Amino acid sequence: MFLFLANLFLSNSLAGELYKKYEWEVSPSIAICPDTSITKKDIESAINYWKVELSKNLDYKTIYYLSSCKTMNRLNTIYITGDYKQVGSQLAYTDVLFYYYLLDEGEDPQKYLEKAIIYIDEKHADSKIVLYHEFGHAIGLGHSDHEVMKSYHFHW
Repeated sequence: MFLFLANLFLSNSLAGELYKKYEWEVSPSIAICPDTSITKKDIESAINYWKVELSKNLDYKTIYYLSSCKTMNRLNTIYITGDYKQVGSQLAYTDVLFYYYLLDEGEDPQKYLEKAIIYIDEKHADSKIVLYHEFGHAIGLGHSDHEVMKSYHFHW
């Protein structure tokens, strides 16, 4: 098994449809850090949005608030934090830790998410499209021509 940390902001786009880059092999928990104004209700809204768009349930264990996010090392967790260090004109970004199993030669490996950290600048924490976009990355979607997953949303 191989582990990689990838900044999904650099994802390749695929025209016209949602681009699934990763899957969760184990349903994640969703942890909200104390340094963000994003709420459980906001996360539930993002989950419901993607449930409709993907025409399937999004399995997760629980949504909870953390008292501290000094270490975000629990696996099978999506973290949402306002501890954002802006890079260029990005309003937010998502880092993921993933692994894959070696398959037969010539087969593309299925990549599985092990952890995701969504960083959202507090100035944009009330923007549903920013949260939906980043949550899309946290559930395994890459950039595409889908209205929410276009990367240009981050260059306003």
